[in-house]
Amino acid sequence: MKPTVMADLSPEEQQNYRTQWIARQEFIRTFKELCQAFQEVTGCTRKDIIKNFIASGHNNQYDDENPMDTTERKIKQAHLKGKMANKARRSGAESLMNAEELTWVIARMDLCVKRLRRQGKCTVTQAEFIHKRAGEFIREQVFKQQGFFPEGFPVAQWLLTAEDVAGDPPPLTNDHQGRLW
Repeated sequence: MKPTVMADLSPEEQQNYRTQWIARQEFIRTFKELCQAFQEVTGCTRKDIIKNFIASGHNNQYDDENPMDTTERKIKQAHLKGKMANKARRSGAESLMNAEELTWVIARMDLCVKRLRRQGKCTVTQAEFIHKRAGEFIREQVFKQQGFFPEGFPVAQWLLTAEDVAGDPPPLTNDHQGRLW
């Protein structure tokens, strides 16, 4: 599911791969910022509570679908089996999201960060409420602009984990060989 050599991809596939790669890297940065904002306003550093907070916004963006259910749905859509399915489970649903879908998830997290910082000190329950509202808002925006809800995004062409997107994005290449037969 993940290309090993950019030259094996057509120019369009290279651009799509690079765009998904950059969006996945931006997702990681925004996710960290969201966790940091949550900790700043609530004072809570317990991982189980942070995990529930993250899930609260996801659930409302994805029609009460929890993050693990989204991951399993995307694994099924991508027809992944064995090691690749397990890799996706460890990485989460975002590893199977295309760049467009990732952009909407990033928008939800950015919105929540802004609202949390504007709110200032608050309880975990208040922070979850803010994240849920951000998820609902982004869900509505996806439908208004795309004509379908977030669960309607196609699965990404490539499985990209956090490890896959460390460092600089892969350069585009002009030496595409294409299939010889």
